[in-house]
Amino acid sequence: MKLKLTIRNTNFIVEVYDEIIYDIIDIAKRYLLTHSLTYDHRLKRNVKKPKDLYMLSFDKQGVYVFNINNLKDIISLLKRHGISKEDIEIHFEKDYDIKKINLTTDPKFILRPYQRTYVDIIKTSKHVYNFIDLPTGMGKSAIASFAVVELNCKTMIIVLPRYMVKWKEDLHKYTDIKDSEIYFINGSTRFKKYMELNIEGIDDHKVVIVSTRTLHNYFKEYNEYFTNDDVFTYPIEPFDLMEMLKIGTILNDETHQEFHLVYRAMLYFNVKRFIGSSATLDSNDSDMRKMYNYMFPTETRVTNIVEAPKYIDVTAVGYHIDNLRGIQWKRNFGYNHILFEQTLIKKPKLLKSYLEMLDYYIKSVFIDNRTKKDKALVFAATVDMCSIMTSYFRKQYNDLDVNRYVEDDSLDNLHNSDIVFSTVISSGTAHDIENLKSVFQTISIGSLQANKQARGRLRYRDDTDLDYYYFYCKDISKQVALHKTRYNVLRSTSKSYRFIDHPKTLRSN
Repeated sequence: MKLKLTIRNTNFIVEVYDEIIYDIIDIAKRYLLTHSLTYDHRLKRNVKKPKDLYMLSFDKQGVYVFNINNLKDIISLLKRHGISKEDIEIHFEKDYDIKKINLTTDPKFILRPYQRTYVDIIKTSKHVYNFIDLPTGMGKSAIASFAVVELNCKTMIIVLPRYMVKWKEDLHKYTDIKDSEIYFINGSTRFKKYMELNIEGIDDHKVVIVSTRTLHNYFKEYNEYFTNDDVFTYPIEPFDLMEMLKIGTILNDETHQEFHLVYRAMLYFNVKRFIGSSATLDSNDSDMRKMYNYMFPTETRVTNIVEAPKYIDVTAVGYHIDNLRGIQWKRNFGYNHILFEQTLIKKPKLLKSYLEMLDYYIKSVFIDNRTKKDKALVFAATVDMCSIMTSYFRKQYNDLDVNRYVEDDSLDNLHNSDIVFSTVISSGTAHDIENLKSVFQTISIGSLQANKQARGRLRYRDDTDLDYYYFYCKDISKQVALHKTRYNVLRSTSKSYRFIDHPKTLRSN
């Protein structure tokens, strides 16, 4: 026997007993490694550098862990290198007992027909990995919540820290779950305490909501312990956690965010069902598209059940700056809008002209056409610019509630302001802002995901037209190129798409 395969639900473990297998594993690593462009000062150009490995590699112990969807590829790779069935010992890990939760959905909430279809497909799926592929605003949270109820097993929800409260509210909205039946894990102390509750057999929770940051620290400590004989301070190791907690389903919202962490989690964790969801599980990066497909092959994706309505009018605003001297936007790796904003802030006259341009559209598009309940969201790249814009527009519209939402600002600022200024990181995904009418995007972004998510803050309304305005400087070639990328990303799913030039040149002197 040259190696042992332990087959689990979500992953499989390879234990190596022969030197030749190490070389084959190295070949597998090349297929499961992503890269990033890094500027090489010696070569004076961008070069590809290794970024993230999408497998677990414990070389010292000869132990490797792969996603279960890689099993056929690994078997084929072994065969091509002369490893026969007789060289492999295959062991199937037994299923463990899971906890039933017996929740019910709120009878006042009726799923739309297409949402019901999504739930039914997930509930009856034979696949361990399932993905809800649905545009923003069409009910991914409702579908996932109903699926949790109907799968009827204890569930772990993995989300970014800023989405934890939102998911608690969603569960209350769609189900009869009580606060006492939801456990928040947002730090190692809470995590360890929860493990101890389960070891003692006194856990009555039905849903566990854990932050990606907490999982990152948990895996990091375990990796140090496993590879360097370091101390491991958690009472349960990751490979055993799901069995000890009796969890049957893991749900992950906005799966495109911190995807590597989520992928790694499913190399450690072993559950009967993993449900991911996102409106934008796609990428400009071919490496990332490949990894998305490893975790969610075509047959696991619940998609194209319903055609998304086209309800947003997109306007691209091109503008000119009279003098670009002193304005920076280039980093070694390419365009950087944060740097662009930072140099705008250092030029008071240009900054004033920039804010006046933004005000021109906020007034003509939003203020002059709003009803009392309508709201507007403005994206900037930096916290400093959000603060400057908030201060400026509070003076412009002192009869309105104008606020900033970044970092640790109150979530009320995002949901209850007439006009709110925020970053894409803080508000670009997951949040549904009731009565949002207009979004103004001042950041030049090339990411397919970021562009779709920013526009997707606008949810369908039958009582008004919805406007998405974005701005680009026609004197900066990279901003023009990113504008063209946006057009290709957004045009097919927009109600309308038009191009206009701002009537005034922005003055720096």
